[in-house]
Amino acid sequence: MSKIAVDLNHRHAIPMKALEIKHFCTDLETIFNERYTSTLTYLDIYRIRKDIKFIHSIKRKLRKTDSIIRVTDKS
Repeated sequence: MSKIAVDLNHRHAIPMKALEIKHFCTDLETIFNERYTSTLTYLDIYRIRKDIKFIHSIKRKLRKTDSIIRVTDKS
C-alpha cells in the first residue's frame, strides 16, 4: 500500500492517509487476488499456449538467420 500511496500523493496530490487511498488499495488487492487465484478457462490456456509457440517460432527463425531488428523512422 505504501508504494501506491506515495505514487498517488506525488502524481495527484492525494494525502497519504486519505480514505480513498485505503479503499483503492483494498479494492486493488481484492481484484488482484481474484484474478490470479482463479483458474484459467480452456480458451485462455489454449490462447496462451498458441502465443508461446508463436513467440518461440519467431525466436528460432531469428536465431537461424543473421537478421538485425531495429526501430526505424518512417517520416
